[in-house]
Amino acid sequence: MLVKIKSVKRTRGLLSGPALSLDLMQIRYKHFGGFCLVLIFPENHDQFLADLENRRNCLSQRARST
Repeated sequence: MLVKIKSVKRTRGLLSGPALSLDLMQIRYKHFGGFCLVLIFPENHDQFLADLENRRNCLSQRARST
């Protein structure tokens, strides 16, 4: 769920194990009172961040209008 996301950042490393690229996105989100991390490899990092921001803005606007 988008509202649980606390941070998204680019990262490089071997934390993901065998991967096609070391240029990853790390998403930190709230889960059961703590935090979890997930590493993803979007095709276009900048577009992924823009899409994520747009979706969060839409949710915020909907919440304010109800």
